[in-house]
Amino acid sequence: MPAVPYKDLKEIKSSKDSESMRAQIVAARQIQAERYANLPCAINSELSGRWLHDCCQLAEPEHTFLEDAMHKLGLSARAHTRIMRISRTIADLEQAPRVTVNHLAEAINFRFMDREDRY
Repeated sequence: MPAVPYKDLKEIKSSKDSESMRAQIVAARQIQAERYANLPCAINSELSGRWLHDCCQLAEPEHTFLEDAMHKLGLSARAHTRIMRISRTIADLEQAPRVTVNHLAEAINFRFMDREDRY
């Protein structure tokens, strides 16, 4: 494929404005408030242990995907926990009732984007 000229990349705009992003975040926070109403945590980043397992239940395809990623990428238990929390947040932003393979893949991608060397 031919390279995309920089001037074309520079002109690409986000399909969401800040107000619609804010509304999406407020809705996700409301979902979390309702989910954690009877727990000692308020947001996904506070999930750990049993609560993480209970609130981020995965179906078999998601378990298989995450297990493969853990082995292929050499991810730690700590990375697993962070990926689960981020996946749950991505699902909440989409108002999805459960974490899917797509949410996990996006969270793993964010994890590696954060670790890239900076220029």
